[in-house]
Amino acid sequence: MKQDMAAIRNGKDSGTKDKHKIFASNEAETLQLWATLESDMDKWNVSVHATQKLLAELGRTKFLEVYQSFKICDVDSSGTITVEEFYEAMKNLGCNPSRNKVDKMLRKVDKNGNQELEFQEYVFLYRKYEQEMTKAFNDLKYAFEIMDEDGNGYVTIDELKEAMVKFGQPMGETELEQLVQTADANKDGKIDYVEFARLLMEQNQ
Repeated sequence: MKQDMAAIRNGKDSGTKDKHKIFASNEAETLQLWATLESDMDKWNVSVHATQKLLAELGRTKFLEVYQSFKICDVDSSGTITVEEFYEAMKNLGCNPSRNKVDKMLRKVDKNGNQELEFQEYVFLYRKYEQEMTKAFNDLKYAFEIMDEDGNGYVTIDELKEAMVKFGQPMGETELEQLVQTADANKDGKIDYVEFARLLMEQNQ
């Protein structure tokens, strides 16, 4: 599988030339992101063929946007999104949908009827409601890009400190360290887009 996925990374999809700051501007960070994506596709039982097909249909940038939004909504990292998780995510993103509307949205794409969204079902949902879904995540992307000044796909303590000063809400070193530790799920000492998004959504609860 890794050999096939390497071919995808190296540009054999229709959208490889697309770029977005949140997906890392340097090669090392990009490869790290794709390594994580490969691992997740394995865990979520998404075949290489299915991944290639989605990349061809969506293009690299849109595929990665959908992938990372799935991880944001999958709060417990189970590999599926429950009705409750999706409802809370949309509410915390400021969409304020009714529970009834969310139930109907998920029923339309829940092909196996288990009341949870697997990744491929989520892709279908995202595409079906693309305008609403894209709008829901735009503010998160914008906020992340402001803080990620060097565009490497991560927010460091220094970048966070500088951003908070600009926003007129300076924070002490201890407070900043605690904030990063809270958000930094993989404990690499920095905050990626998914971790950043989850942190903001938690604060909106």
